[in-house]
Parts: sequence; structure tokens; C-alpha cells
Amino acid sequence: MFFRQRPEELFRKRDLYAVKRSEGPADHAMETALSRFEGESDQVMARIVGAARAGAVPGLSPDEEATWLRFLYLQWKRVPDLHLTVTTPEEADTILDEIIAAARGRFPNHGAELDRLSQPAQRSLTVKNARVDGLRDMPRGVFDALRSRGLGIVRITRPDKRFIVGSRPVVKLTHPGKTDLRHPECELWLPIASDVMVGLGRGQGTETLVLDCPTETIRHTNLAIVQQSTMFASGSAALTRSLARNR
Repeated sequence: MFFRQRPEELFRKRDLYAVKRSEGPADHAMETALSRFEGESDQVMARIVGAARAGAVPGLSPDEEATWLRFLYLQWKRVPDLHLTVTTPEEADTILDEIIAAARGRFPNHGAELDRLSQPAQRSLTVKNARVDGLRDMPRGVFDALRSRGLGIVRITRPDKRFIVGSRPVVKLTHPGKTDLRHPECELWLPIASDVMVGLGRGQGTETLVLDCPTETIRHTNLAIVQQSTMFASGSAALTRSLARNR
């Protein structure tokens, strides 16, 4: 299905990161925190894009680099498409069944509460809350691994080529036995503009800019996003149709 819509409207889902733990109102603290953080990360991305279009590296401060790394991690981890890949609804149900069964054996006097937890609506809410809670912290080991690689920036200079955006936007490209983020041949990329994508670089403290991105690299990146996303968009109807034929 093809239709015209702004990306921020296409990929937006209402109350996606709201948490409801009881009969009271939903807790929107995570959504508020993410919105505030996106404002900070927008400024960093604007610097990266502006510098790349001027043929330069952005020269991020340590704080700006940390903001970028957290943004990259959240785009990699928080999107619903990834949740469904890492833990499918069926797998989440199985895990919850195991937890409830163990709780019944350990807390036999709480049968009524566990019965309520077993109801379909409450089960769905419990799984959603668990996914949201998982966004609260970025593991230190992951942050250190990302930082150890520095910043890699790719700029498209051909006006007839562009990157797409997908509902699972971060692409990890690896070779057998070289999947660790610290490995120099492990790639992690996120397009942040139609002509700029950012990912892992060549070493801690470095910023590397590649201009004149090869056509095959653009196509390979776009196809990888298409294959792992349930929705994708681009600024070109012809490009969208071409990629859709390869799903």
C-alpha cells in the first residue's frame, strides 16, 4: 500500500511509551522524558547534517557525542518492530505464563491477583509495561562499545539518490564471527536525513566523513531497512515502489 504522509505522522503511535500499572491514570513519564531527549538530540543531529553538507565533520563535544550515542541506541532498541523480533507476542505470553505459574507456587494466597494478571487485557498491559521499563537505562557496556568506535558519517552528493526511513531504522551489518560492536568490521548505521547517515567509525574520539557514497552502498542500506521494517518511506514515489518490489 502506498500513500503520501509526513514521516512523523506515519510512524507515530499514540501512548506507545505510556505505562499503566493500576486502575489509575496512565503514567506518561517515559514519553515526556523521551520527548525532552529528542529535543536535545535534534540539535546534535542538526550539527552533524549541517557539517556533512558543508563537507566537514561536526566536532562534537563529549556531551554531544554521549547524546548521539544514546539516541542511536534508543532508535535501535525502542522501536516496536524490534520488540516483535526480539520477543514475539507468543514468546512474551510463554514467559508470562512461566512467571505466573512460579508465583502461584510461591504465593498460594495471592491466587485472585494472579487470576487477574492472567486476563487477556491485563496480560497485554503487563507485557507493554515491561517493554517500556526496558528503555530506562542504556547498559554501560553497550555505551562503552559504541563510544569505542567513534563517529562514522556518510553523505550522498548525487541529487538522484537518497536514503529512506523505516519503522526499524537502525541497520546492523556484520560478517560471521564479527558481530561484536567493538569489531571494526561490524557496522551500525542510522539515516538521519535523505542524504546523511551516521554510524560507527574507526576508533574512539574519531569522526570520519565519507562523501560520494557509492550507489551500491545506498541501495544495500535501503534494502536492509526495507527487509527489517513493517513500514518505510522516502521522498521519492519511484524509489518507494522500487524498494517495495524487493520485499
